[in-house]
Amino acid sequence: MLPSTAKRFGFNYGDYLQVDAVERGTRIVRQLVACNRGCSGMRGSHIYMDNESAYYLMTEVRDEVSVRLADYAFDSP
Repeated sequence: MLPSTAKRFGFNYGDYLQVDAVERGTRIVRQLVACNRGCSGMRGSHIYMDNESAYYLMTEVRDEVSVRLADYAFDSP
């Protein structure tokens, strides 16, 4: 997701987002953060998901996911 897309949906850095994998019925909550330093190979114009998040979400690149503001401000699972 591009930062401009996140902003268009009303998400801001620091918000906790709930990501639901539709096909597998899994969900995670992660804080939306910016990568300012020490992010080799990552572009500041994109929002990335870390390996642990992708593992817990159990989703593939082309799977449908939904993103919304989380009810609670903490990372999960």
